[in-house]
Amino acid sequence: MMIKLDAVDYGVLKHLQVDGRMPFTDIAKLLGVTSGTVRNRFDRLIENGVLDIRAHVDTYKAGFRSPAIVLVRTRAGSLDSVAEAVAEYSEVDHVAITPGDYDLDLTVSCRHNDHLLSLVNYKIQATDGVEDTRIKPVLKIVKSRQVSVAQIQPRTDIKKDKIA
Repeated sequence: MMIKLDAVDYGVLKHLQVDGRMPFTDIAKLLGVTSGTVRNRFDRLIENGVLDIRAHVDTYKAGFRSPAIVLVRTRAGSLDSVAEAVAEYSEVDHVAITPGDYDLDLTVSCRHNDHLLSLVNYKIQATDGVEDTRIKPVLKIVKSRQVSVAQIQPRTDIKKDKIA
């Protein structure tokens, strides 16, 4: 179920993205609402899956020195089951269904190249429905972050009959 977000919801999200530990009283002051309103919005955003609170870990600094993109081609009719199966592997950070020569793009974090090779050879390629894989080692991560809520918040200053 998709919930409708308003300016207060986006404000809560925006401030939590900047500082996930910002007190509700501080957010309330910045938004001009009560801390109870912020608490209620926070709870609703969590309940509806819009917001998920977790720590951001720099995997490279935590010892995962072999990040990679793994492309996966699946057998006809097995795309969903393969996507669900590989999503369960602890090394897999992101699973995207994509068009083109390969059906899935996986972003993985491995401790070293032997770990990456083992993941691909003994887990991913052994998954029922996988036909082929291609490994693209990541040499350097230039940017890794979530889109800013400030960038996705709908603009309210545009008339509906005009295109932004």
